[in-house]
Amino acid sequence: MRIAQTRFRSFRNLENALIPWGNGLNVLTGANGAGKTNVLEALHVLTGWGTFGGARFADAAQWDGQRGCGLAAQLFGERNALIEVSIQNRASLRLDGRACRWGDLRACVQSLTFLPSDMALLEGAPAVRRRFLDTLCALY
Repeated sequence: MRIAQTRFRSFRNLENALIPWGNGLNVLTGANGAGKTNVLEALHVLTGWGTFGGARFADAAQWDGQRGCGLAAQLFGERNALIEVSIQNRASLRLDGRACRWGDLRACVQSLTFLPSDMALLEGAPAVRRRFLDTLCALY
């Protein structure tokens, strides 16, 4: 299953927008502060892994003081699905219009995020690599 498009509403510095994703590799480019990492964090949330670095959901709303935000992803593949995440002080998850849990999202669409801070995989202790492999194995 793959994400065909994502929709953002007041998430971090992202304007209300729709991003269609093509088959295969998609590359995000832009100036510093354009929101590339926030798009990745939104995908991380939509695939059931939560915010980066354990950030509080209350802090995910747009920086201009908006209260609450929302994310949605349309999935295509073995089955079509719609994931919706509404965030105020905490996240409310829906899969195909029904309330669900984080594990339901992780089972629906598999993902793995690799960030610059993950260089510890190469430079860090063996325990860091084991934790990465455990996470990767949990996806399958």
